[in-house]
Amino acid sequence: MGRPCKQTVDYFPHYCTHGKTMFILEQRYGNDGYSFWFKLLELLGSSEGHYINCADSTTWEFLLSKTRLPATTCLEILSLLAKLEAISPDFWAIQVVWCSKFIANVSEAYRNRIVEIPKQPDFLRQKVIYEMEVDEMRKDIVPKDDPPKPLSSSDSLRLSGLLAEKILLNNPSNRSLQNGMKKATVLKWSLSIDKLNRIDKQSFEMIEAVIVWSQADTFWKNNILSGDALRKQWDKLTVQMQTTADNGKRPATLGVKTDNALFDEIATAEAKRRMAL
Repeated sequence: MGRPCKQTVDYFPHYCTHGKTMFILEQRYGNDGYSFWFKLLELLGSSEGHYINCADSTTWEFLLSKTRLPATTCLEILSLLAKLEAISPDFWAIQVVWCSKFIANVSEAYRNRIVEIPKQPDFLRQKVIYEMEVDEMRKDIVPKDDPPKPLSSSDSLRLSGLLAEKILLNNPSNRSLQNGMKKATVLKWSLSIDKLNRIDKQSFEMIEAVIVWSQADTFWKNNILSGDALRKQWDKLTVQMQTTADNGKRPATLGVKTDNALFDEIATAEAKRRMAL
């Protein structure tokens, strides 16, 4: 019986000199940044097709366990890697880790294999189709005779989708996300998230961290069940996050230590916002 065809590798090149990506990671996160990058590459190498779908809850939990870092820190580092284009920004926008340079570095391993070297997964095509469907829904929602209304940005849609996935993870039978209603609900929630960014001046990075924290907290995961609720309870959420950090506690379902630095950043930003009112 022949060897099974696979799109994974047992090793990858580890060069002795590093570029700007590693320099920035170490400057900002120290040894955690160094460790995270190479553990991410290890997981890319051992994952079929050499991509990591972080939208899948099991895959995300495995990444957190492998890197031994808080979820908020992992999100920060991955967003930074996308900004530096060390991983694909387009794929990370839909919570998928894809690294073209990694594929190039392991291409030699596929030279004598029957199976082809992995190509970009089909997620982007699905994202384009989804955005086309969203555009059609917008046409139905906004009457032609009405003045144009602000539309959600791609970041607002992505974070609205993240909130929906986290809610479904906690409660798969959530009624507002069932029976074909999910896309319309995500679009509606994205308008509230857009207002959080555009009107309330909250960064998308901070909104993402609050969504992740709220859906891991035993109290707030039962109360933040929409984009409107997220915006309405924003002040209470950020205060509670800071209190949790000050008390050295962590959300019972998150399974990782809280990131005090991130919570300090949230509290500082919130204080500045209130002073500006």
